Amino acid sequence: MEAKEKDFHTLQAAYDDIEAKRKQIAAMDQKIRQLEVQVHTTYIHCMQSQIQPHFLYNTLSSIRTVIKIDPDRAYDMLYDFTAYLRGSLKLLSAESRIKFDEELKNIQAYLNVEKIRLGKRLDIRMDIQDSNFMIPPLTIQPLVENAVKHGVFPKGKQGGYVAVKTWQTDEYHWISVADNGVGFAAGEIGKKSDAVGLVNLLYRIEHLVNGKIEIESTIGDGTLATVKIPKEGE
Repeated sequence: MEAKEKDFHTLQAAYDDIEAKRKQIAAMDQKIRQLEVQVHTTYIHCMQSQIQPHFLYNTLSSIRTVIKIDPDRAYDMLYDFTAYLRGSLKLLSAESRIKFDEELKNIQAYLNVEKIRLGKRLDIRMDIQDSNFMIPPLTIQPLVENAVKHGVFPKGKQGGYVAVKTWQTDEYHWISVADNGVGFAAGEIGKKSDAVGLVNLLYRIEHLVNGKIEIESTIGDGTLATVKIPKEGE
């Protein structure tokens, strides 16, 4: 009887130890999730600091110029610019994932501003077949901004197009951002001035929605960025 009681206490002690370790692991897991959110927020701010100043300065300079010769056009530009700023601030305070529709509104506002600023030099092509999915905020927009900034703009008067397309298959939501800009050579992506922001973007897509980004580019032909997000767990 004493042996059985001793065995019972031994098993009880082992169970209590396992339960304590389980709770410890759960607490650590919760802490890791909290840290991921903090890292996610920091990455967003980092990306914005890489992209916004150049765009803000150029847009304000363009509005100041356009308002003297075409007030109506300047009004439209200021309206979209305000929408862009409002949307960016909203996305900065968003949770770890948002509906793609929310980011799409900001992308469209950004492209509207750039279209007014660059005119015929920028051809915008939108083909949105799928928008009912979640993404980390400010992940597709930087790809669009890079397509304009590093792809089309350097072509000067010749200009080019930026195309945003979404679609879905049985297993994935897909987003592509393409341009026929100047392109870049393999290995050059890590040397760009906003490479840190791009690395952060890749990290967030992979760790927050288990997605993948592939970037292909050819000098003189342009760049294609393709994002795939699995439907599992929706």
